[in-house]
Amino acid sequence: MNIVIKQKPTPPSGRFWLKTGQEGRWAARTTQGRRSRWSGPLVALSFAALWAIPGVAQEPQVAEPPADQRVLSLEEVIAEALDVNPDLVRARYETAAMNQGVRAARSGMLPTLGLEGGAMWTDDPVAVFGARLRQGVFGQDDFQVDRLNSPDRFTDYSLGIGAEWRALDPSLWKQVETAELGSQARHHFLLRQEEFTRFYAEVLYLTLVGQEALVDAAEAARDAATASTSLISRRVEEGAATDAERLAAEAELASAIGRVAQAEEARLRAGTELALFLGRDPSQSLRTQGVPGSAPARSESGAETRVDLLGHDLAVASATAAESAVSRSRLPSLTAFGRFGLNRGESWNGSGDHWTFGARLSVPLFTGFRVEANQRIASETRRAKEVERDAAYRKAEAEAVEAEAAARSAALRLEAADAGLSAAEESRRLTMLRYREGLATAVQLLEADSRLAEMKRLAVGARVSSLIAHAQVRFAQGSDASSLDQVVPR
Repeated sequence: MNIVIKQKPTPPSGRFWLKTGQEGRWAARTTQGRRSRWSGPLVALSFAALWAIPGVAQEPQVAEPPADQRVLSLEEVIAEALDVNPDLVRARYETAAMNQGVRAARSGMLPTLGLEGGAMWTDDPVAVFGARLRQGVFGQDDFQVDRLNSPDRFTDYSLGIGAEWRALDPSLWKQVETAELGSQARHHFLLRQEEFTRFYAEVLYLTLVGQEALVDAAEAARDAATASTSLISRRVEEGAATDAERLAAEAELASAIGRVAQAEEARLRAGTELALFLGRDPSQSLRTQGVPGSAPARSESGAETRVDLLGHDLAVASATAAESAVSRSRLPSLTAFGRFGLNRGESWNGSGDHWTFGARLSVPLFTGFRVEANQRIASETRRAKEVERDAAYRKAEAEAVEAEAAARSAALRLEAADAGLSAAEESRRLTMLRYREGLATAVQLLEADSRLAEMKRLAVGARVSSLIAHAQVRFAQGSDASSLDQVVPR
């Protein structure tokens, strides 16, 4: 049942306005008469119906909710948060960047192919000699001493294509492994970020549900105080009560009106926080559809299988591979290369074409202590990742224990709050009957009103705390990483 509370600008004494999603209309209901009670599982999941004090229904009246108000369900809030939350969107871009880093690392294992061309005009003796040879236009007259020492300006156009392949490079192989493991770790951290987004969206939604329920409870308390004040005022007119009792009732009513304003302010703050988390305009009015009918199932696995913990394991493995890659940079590497080129003269004359194929073996002997420094950096980075992983495992275990304890405590508080609310409702009903019969004082009636209002606030807090505690348990347990595929760009 979808419920939205709307306060009329100048409501009749003792009324509040209730809209149900099933009927789609507004109905005026009084707050005097039969006592409220928990009427079933559906009502138990609707906070506003829990803490309002319904009475005898009046004639239905049709009204429309504010045009700028949007009512959201928990599923809609979570879906929107997963789509537009700024922190999650940023994490997705960072993960995509790391995936491209894997592609970049793998590209080093593939051959490279390049096309090059150029033009040269020179009278340098050595350059002219070589250009003539490359163009295939060298003749007998070119051996004359004057032409060798003082050649005329010569034009040389060149066009070539070359390829190179790092056929053997042990360090490069480890660099690819480092990038792949790092990408897998980042992917698991992204999954955990999505879990946090779901969890925090649910917390903000439930917080707003609770604040809406507190507004309803405050309005119900105000209506009850209004009814009590009216009753005491009539008793004063009849000479059955004193002015002091009437003033006490009016003071209690003023306090109840102030609590309504305070609760409404807290509801607006909760709505603003949810709007900011969703990347919305904070001035937009957000309302909820109440508590969902069923909570997501809890994971049967322990916290040690969480995706972020596997991400920490992969991060350590990536740092270890990076350390190995630095060590392997001391090993020889073999590079194969080849080139085919054309050289032509000013009129594109000549028949010079030539090719080159070969291999180059590189053996680092002294690098200015660069390898030693990089190895120290990689080693310290690996140790830091190991410390971070161990701390993450300990924190996850502590979070799981704390969440379970909080859930048990919240269940006990909710049970006590429900019992206290039922008792306060019955006490208020009996006190009202006794006061009407002249067997109770106005002070006792006002105390019953105040006690009922306080129990409603406690019941709201206990129920919201219980729902958030169960969400915390699910978040602490997380997703079972063993069921996830390893995501690495191909």
